[in-house]
Amino acid sequence: MTVLLTNNAKTVLAIGISTSDTLIRVRAGTGVLFPMPTASDEWFPVALTDINGNTEYLRCEQRIDDVLYVKRGQEGTQPRVFQAGDIADLRLTVAAINDLPCCGDAPPTPTPPTMTIADITVVANRDNRPPPSS
Repeated sequence: MTVLLTNNAKTVLAIGISTSDTLIRVRAGTGVLFPMPTASDEWFPVALTDINGNTEYLRCEQRIDDVLYVKRGQEGTQPRVFQAGDIADLRLTVAAINDLPCCGDAPPTPTPPTMTIADITVVANRDNRPPPSS
């Protein structure tokens, strides 16, 4: 999966949603703040937060204008009821970080440094005394 991120994507819900709704409408004209997934493996994280500070994480896999098509209850959260005016924003989440090429579950295999004996030169020991002569 390819995660899409953008800065300062924050708005409010245009209408309330139930726990089973999988499309959310944000305030008119603010959908453009969010990324536009164009491939089937692209997505971006969305957080919904109500007036009491309760948050649900969602995965948005399609956006058309001001409508986000989402998977609910992601990253250990449960679908909740949200009201018009509750906050919708793009947040960097653990799942998003894991989908970044640099940070996923399978870290790149480091290349061990190579060195030959000819590359080693002893300058001094920790007391700044010259090494013993051989």
